[in-house]
Amino acid sequence: MDEPRFIIRWPELNKQVRVGPIDRNRKLFDWFMENLPARCIQTTTVVAGLSVNMQFIRMNKTVCDWIQEDMELEYIHEWPCGRGFMFMTAGNVAHLCFKVDWVTEPLAYPTFCEVIEEDKPILKEVGWFFWERLLMEKETYHVEFIREEDT
Repeated sequence: MDEPRFIIRWPELNKQVRVGPIDRNRKLFDWFMENLPARCIQTTTVVAGLSVNMQFIRMNKTVCDWIQEDMELEYIHEWPCGRGFMFMTAGNVAHLCFKVDWVTEPLAYPTFCEVIEEDKPILKEVGWFFWERLLMEKETYHVEFIREEDT
């Protein structure tokens, strides 16, 4: 049986990428999948490199039963392009980030997924688009998360 995956899509751009689990923090991946579908506003980093951020994602279906400090961590500047991490805030609200290109920040985060290899060029295209548009034009774009089998 194939590994489960989810899709990140940007409806205003008519773009999407497929994301699968990695070899660590599977509990986090499974928990995220249980809380789909989800939607939020797209943001981007403004310092320390190029990543796309998805903030204030409501995770209301399954209670968060993991502790960030107990997850296996990786240093963001060493990740491959497309690697994703998550951290939680109060009130079952998640923050996701995916590395798009270079990053200089030597901080560790709990990684749990990665954009599949075939879709990484799309992630780079979208990431650079947001780098220019969000910082200069200040437009709003949405990002959606759905299970691949629900498409």
